Amino acid sequence: KISRFIPGCRSFDYDNENDVLEAMGLIRTLHQSGAVSPWSYDPYKESKELLRLLKKASYPLPGDFDVLSSVIQRLAHLSSLEGGKQVLCHNDFYGPNLLVHDEGMELIDWEYSAMSDYACDIGNFVAQGSGYSVERAIAILPLYFERNPTDLEIRHCLSYIAIVGFYWYVWAMY
Repeated sequence: KISRFIPGCRSFDYDNENDVLEAMGLIRTLHQSGAVSPWSYDPYKESKELLRLLKKASYPLPGDFDVLSSVIQRLAHLSSLEGGKQVLCHNDFYGPNLLVHDEGMELIDWEYSAMSDYACDIGNFVAQGSGYSVERAIAILPLYFERNPTDLEIRHCLSYIAIVGFYWYVWAMY
């Protein structure tokens, strides 16, 4: 709604290479800023808390939910061992929170911002409505890293796409 006050504002376009390039630069700048928050955010831990509340309320989870939950638990554990850099993250970094306008791009809606693994923002960018295939998700990583990512970085970011997607799935049920 704030966009009506910004001249030339339009919706972010996941298929527009310039939009994606600018978004990756915007989040990389945040991650490299050195800014520190007293809060931390872990999407897997947050999803577990929401699940606890859902179970307490006897919410009927889908039949195959335990299988999915186990896979995400394993990914979260393995990802935690990889030592992803903790930086200030937006943690809700996706199209609707990116205002594209004549002068550039702005990132809004900072309610989830906290110290997190850098891959949380990449996970949000892809998992929340990009429609990207695995190949397309991997293709944006050089735009973030400004170089070809290592195999470990690719794996780490793909894991966080799944973990963050799981968080929003649980959040939607909650």
